[in-house]
Amino acid sequence: MAKNGVSLPDNFSEMGMAGMAKVGLEMVAKIPPEDARPLLEELMKCVQAVPDPSNKSIIRNLIEDDTEEVITRLKLRGEVFKLHVDFSQPSQVRYPANHGGHCRWPGKL
Repeated sequence: MAKNGVSLPDNFSEMGMAGMAKVGLEMVAKIPPEDARPLLEELMKCVQAVPDPSNKSIIRNLIEDDTEEVITRLKLRGEVFKLHVDFSQPSQVRYPANHGGHCRWPGKL
């Protein structure tokens, strides 16, 4: 990121998790698309889908056809990013005991 002119503010360590997440998103936005694509793909590897909400025992990795709208992918990326940087805050999301530490989005988006 340094080659793209990204630098941390002097008070970065005092910004708290929300401030750091904001700076992180701003930094990612400055990365050229060809460099950002592998980072975004890696970020999304933890997302899983429950294709049939009535049968939550079937869980699989997210595939391209699970999301139709670009805005849905952007929202998912934002939520996954928040999950990774805001883990010390109390969660509003409740995961089943057997979720295995993966982030999930139920059903088709």
